[in-house]
Amino acid sequence: MKAFRSGLVAALAACCLVAMPTVTYGAAKIVIVNANTGSDGFNDKTAADPVGGNAGITVGQQRLIAFKYAAAIWGTGLNGPVTVSIQSQFTSLVCSANGGVLGQAGPTQAVLGGSFPLPNVWYPLALANQLAGSDLLPGIPSIAAKFNSGLGGSGCLPGTSWYYGLDGNTGFNQYDLAEVVLHEFAHGLGFLTLTDIQTGKEFAADPNSPSFQDVWEFNMFDLVVQKHWNQMTDAERAASALRPRKLVWDGANVISAVPNVLTGGTPSLTVSSPPSVAGEYLVGEAQFGPSLSSTSVSANLSAPLDATGSTLACSPPLSPGLSNTIALVDRGNCTFVTKVKNAQAAGALAVVVADNVPGSPPIQMVGTDPSINIPSVLISQADGARIKTALASGTVVVNEHLLPVLRGADDQNRALLYTPDRYKMGSSVVHTDTIAALLMDPAYNAQLGHKLDLTPYLLKDIGWSMANPNPTDQSADITLSATGPSSAKKGSNVSYEVTVTNDGPSDSGDVTVFFSTKPSDINFASSSGDCATGFPCSLALAAHSTRSFTATFTVPSSYSGDTVQATINAAPPFTDPVPANNVANVNTSVGGGCSSTGSGEPLLSAVLLLLGLGRKRSRRSK
Repeated sequence: MKAFRSGLVAALAACCLVAMPTVTYGAAKIVIVNANTGSDGFNDKTAADPVGGNAGITVGQQRLIAFKYAAAIWGTGLNGPVTVSIQSQFTSLVCSANGGVLGQAGPTQAVLGGSFPLPNVWYPLALANQLAGSDLLPGIPSIAAKFNSGLGGSGCLPGTSWYYGLDGNTGFNQYDLAEVVLHEFAHGLGFLTLTDIQTGKEFAADPNSPSFQDVWEFNMFDLVVQKHWNQMTDAERAASALRPRKLVWDGANVISAVPNVLTGGTPSLTVSSPPSVAGEYLVGEAQFGPSLSSTSVSANLSAPLDATGSTLACSPPLSPGLSNTIALVDRGNCTFVTKVKNAQAAGALAVVVADNVPGSPPIQMVGTDPSINIPSVLISQADGARIKTALASGTVVVNEHLLPVLRGADDQNRALLYTPDRYKMGSSVVHTDTIAALLMDPAYNAQLGHKLDLTPYLLKDIGWSMANPNPTDQSADITLSATGPSSAKKGSNVSYEVTVTNDGPSDSGDVTVFFSTKPSDINFASSSGDCATGFPCSLALAAHSTRSFTATFTVPSSYSGDTVQATINAAPPFTDPVPANNVANVNTSVGGGCSSTGSGEPLLSAVLLLLGLGRKRSRRSK
């Protein structure tokens, strides 16, 4: 077998890697590998209040907890005998004031060999390890992931921020980190093709090596040429990537799951006459007004002008009268809501907005206005031009309605892949079509609820074993007690006794204990018991079980303070019903001299918070 190292791993090779505790759920094991150095990313010690079930009390802790939450969900969804290590970091990514990359991830290696189900075909390393039953490249993380550290800054979507809670209750202009991490981890697990999407050329380990197919190509089926990608020429693949809603995933597991995951009815605009433009047109829906699921409107099309003589419908009144017609207006100069509201006031039954920029499929029309009671759709600039030409010569009859096809699939329940008619780097082909609003949508979606939807079934089609495609939320009440000495001598050690109990109802395979604060010149010396490897420490606690450990720190003779304060907190990737009691503060007075630390007496007993389990090489903000 042969392996290659991707450019992403090479770019990260200089980073100092710190392995975080293993996350164990179901049969898959996932390890988060911290690639941040200094005080960045997961090491950021900026104080933070627990939020949305995330018990961390620093920004770095909360980031790690959100990652472990996503890892726990994927660990429950998939089976696998070999640990999946994910090299993760927060760093600068492409971003501007109007949009940017939230996260990106992919396999660090691809492997091919004769013993896989498809011989001499590229497999992502995480999957290749599972199929081989062993770690094929020990010491090399199987996935690398980067997340945007500049979010909210002056040059990167100013006014926005990451939301670190685990409950999905994002605030205004917040991006749900756990949702984005779930999406990106899927890419690393294998939700991508290694083929060059622009040229159609299949992957080669280096310029002097032959190219080979990858496992993802075998289930990508083009509805126009009636071929899978592995059967196509380079030119055919490149053309297939630019045909909107004509590339489907036809794996048996996805086809079986589609009726249970996708909702009924695909929005469409049907032109019934004249014959020169008759047919079905792709549309973008509106967030406002009645859903096409409850409304079907058929009428003659009209092209009104607003008070300025413009087709933009921004300045009422619109004329001539639109009674019993569907208005065709152009995008631009004012909001979608304003256009539709002005057409409604003029008597239109519905609205068709023609885009003012090239591209298909059309985007969703955003906005809110409860007073709008007519439906509206967006069509592409090219389709708008065709229909306008026909309308200038006579009557055009259109119908805004739902096709009897599951949203995000074709009529044979094959899932649609994202193939805009203009190549979008990091998004084209390696995502599901935006109309389905799934986890693997190329754009951020705040309303997915941390569900894996179709994604595990696509991974199963390429060879993953699936344990539970729809992991359910879990909860456990974790209590923490901590004691330490009331006094100690400089030049000696201070020890803390910590006990953690899981009062249920759920088992917790990973409760992470942090010593969150201590003076920088108080040094970790040793730990015994269930956290013998140091901190952060990962504890596995079945319901109604208890774990304990002793942690010892050295107070140097040169220590200038009179008191040592240790803040101990813990954060499993589940929701705890008592989120306020997850931190213990232990204060120890220190004096001169050099004597051993006494056993001390209890200073504080607190409840430990447990967290709640409930995109691409890159995922972008809308």
